[in-house]
Amino acid sequence: MKKLLMIIIVILFLSGCGNNNLVCTRRENNKGSNVSEKYETSFDGDKIETVIWTSTTTVTGTSIDINTVITSAEQISTIFNGLEGVTSSVEARGNRVTVTTTLNVFEMDDADIIRLSLFLERDTYKELKVDSGFTCK
Repeated sequence: MKKLLMIIIVILFLSGCGNNNLVCTRRENNKGSNVSEKYETSFDGDKIETVIWTSTTTVTGTSIDINTVITSAEQISTIFNGLEGVTSSVEARGNRVTVTTTLNVFEMDDADIIRLSLFLERDTYKELKVDSGFTCK
């Protein structure tokens, strides 16, 4: 009986059953830059628990100044760092700027949760991301 239970647990683990994460990605090619975004969202049941948002802008032409991209990224990061339960950082390397923001919903203010649509249930959240051009798995 113990062996059977162990086998079932291993099968469930390997099949991903119980995995309560959602990864949504999107790429946009704009004049002079490429932007890729990724939302890695963990759920506690059907409620959002943590979101890690990564946005990378790669400057591909001369029409966009990398310093302008860095300044914009730092402004976004500063706004997020002003919220309770949120950490954000900027990394600039060559022609690439990445903003990484972690939102711990259980530590956030209710008004910010509502403003950032982090109160949505899993299916509604996924639908919102897909409607915004993301591919979600």
